[in-house]
Amino acid sequence: MTPWQRTTAQRNDRARQPVILCGLDYEHYRIQSLIKRSRRYELLALIDDFPWNHGTLVDGVRVYYPSEAVSLARRHGVTRLLFHTQDDLAVFDGDMLSALKELGVEFTSMDSRQIDDIDAFLARQS
Repeated sequence: MTPWQRTTAQRNDRARQPVILCGLDYEHYRIQSLIKRSRRYELLALIDDFPWNHGTLVDGVRVYYPSEAVSLARRHGVTRLLFHTQDDLAVFDGDMLSALKELGVEFTSMDSRQIDDIDAFLARQS
């Protein structure tokens, strides 16, 4: 890869909007697989409250504690927090949810079995 190609690839990667996925079950892995194929979104972090998962990588994406989500959103300009069911959001307290909303983070529930094109799906959610 030439230096010009590397620069172009890096610029294209930066153009993708960072998102966070809350949860580590099979359904969340399926959502993660959809995001990997996205041209508009990049999975920045996975959120889980089990200590034995903290800091591990799942298919190249680091697992963070729920308490780290606000800082991640602020530092990286996270646009969305994705989750499968409302139960996934139980790891956040009310203050954290409010802080994420104040930062402009959109909360989006997803069922990967009903989504073929994640870019189109998320565009409809805006």
